[in-house]
Amino acid sequence: MGVRAVKLFALTIVLLIIGWAFYGAQPAIAQSPSPANAMASANDLYNSERYQEAARSYERLVGLGHEDEDLFYNLGNAYYKQDDLGRAILNYLKAQRLAPRDGDIQANLSFVQSQTVDELEPAEFGNSLTSFANAMPFESTNTTAGLMLVAWIAFAGSIAWWVIKAMPSIKHPSLITAGITGALLVLSAILLTGSLQSESEYDDTTVIVASEVGVMSGPGPQYAEEFILHSGAETELIEVRGNWSRIRVSATDLQGWIPRRAVESVVPSNS
Repeated sequence: MGVRAVKLFALTIVLLIIGWAFYGAQPAIAQSPSPANAMASANDLYNSERYQEAARSYERLVGLGHEDEDLFYNLGNAYYKQDDLGRAILNYLKAQRLAPRDGDIQANLSFVQSQTVDELEPAEFGNSLTSFANAMPFESTNTTAGLMLVAWIAFAGSIAWWVIKAMPSIKHPSLITAGITGALLVLSAILLTGSLQSESEYDDTTVIVASEVGVMSGPGPQYAEEFILHSGAETELIEVRGNWSRIRVSATDLQGWIPRRAVESVVPSNS
């Protein structure tokens, strides 16, 4: 391998590293939860044990369209301090959706789930593909997508260089580089698919936020009450009719209708 070939190979690797770092940093900027002062003020309220005011401050940030695992985690903590298990679990799940490998989120979620009135199995998320994606050291789907884009550019560039300068030599470093980046491209595609599947698993997940709600056999108070759910019960949304939602209790065959205000979705319908 000549000096020029070594330089080409090294340049490709450097470009990959720079591109990876660039796209890895982008989501952190784009998903900044709020102006720093607003977040700091909400944290100060929480640290002063003014949990209701802290929750309102965090909710204002969410209402402005900010999505960040730390924001939802803090909001879950604020609700837990007010004994609102439903909204605590709801926001821990929102945080977990964005950061599925975060140990603190998982620990708090499991702890609060263990305190709910209804003895239900928590919803399970993930399959072999999503578990593989979540095990990789990438912070978000955007990071994985960025890595895939960089790998594709490097792969296409290496092939183009080989075609122009070296074809039909199969030992040219440009072709070797194309092989490496091609493998990275395939891995990125697998990780991206897993990350997207991981996020979509929460699409129909809902949590009971009312202290207690009767589950009816139909969409209205005139129907028979089938059973009762309490704050923090995790459910799946089946359909909505007017002011009523048809839900299924996670990990069971139990289902029925409850008022829409009694339940909230992990992923809002406008997301």
